[in-house]
Amino acid sequence: EVQMKKHHTKNTYFPRYYHAQLFMIFTVSALLSGCAGMMVDSLTRSGSTGDTYSEMKDTIPPPAEGTGRLYIYRTAASTETSYGPGAIGGSSKNRAWCDLDGKEFMLLWETFFYIDLTEGQHQLSCLSKYMRDVFSTSRNAKLRNTTVNKVNFLITNSSDTFVRLDATEVSKYIFQPIITDAADAHVEMKELPVLEEKERHRH
Repeated sequence: EVQMKKHHTKNTYFPRYYHAQLFMIFTVSALLSGCAGMMVDSLTRSGSTGDTYSEMKDTIPPPAEGTGRLYIYRTAASTETSYGPGAIGGSSKNRAWCDLDGKEFMLLWETFFYIDLTEGQHQLSCLSKYMRDVFSTSRNAKLRNTTVNKVNFLITNSSDTFVRLDATEVSKYIFQPIITDAADAHVEMKELPVLEEKERHRH
């Protein structure tokens, strides 16, 4: 009887110990996966960008006659991290896919870029890659037109226009373009690196 009790005690102890070990393994794996994701995100951003705005703003040539300049940027406030098995390293930052007058480009988190546009009215809208794929079908085209946040703005000769992309409260997958005062934009963009042109069109 004593031997049977000992045997029974070992059987109840082993599963508890085993479950504790599994919990520790999963916890450590999740932490390591998150760290790997952050490393991938950091390498992606550093490998896709150049000088910061403060380093290059005085060397950027003025826009050509008949055009104005649009600066688009993202601060840390619009950066979200998604976790899941489909993400590299277990985590992935939310890249913004924007439509400017029917032409698409990508903007990484905490970066900026500029583009010269002809004088007149222009329109900008931005989504995450997930929402971009959802709205890519003709079936959802009408839904995109009513759901996606847009901003209309006027470009005048030799002027600078600043637009910041903010994450909305409704969804981290949808961005709100905000026309920003030049003085505020200079401060917010100061340490943001410029996104290389080739990276803006990478899918």
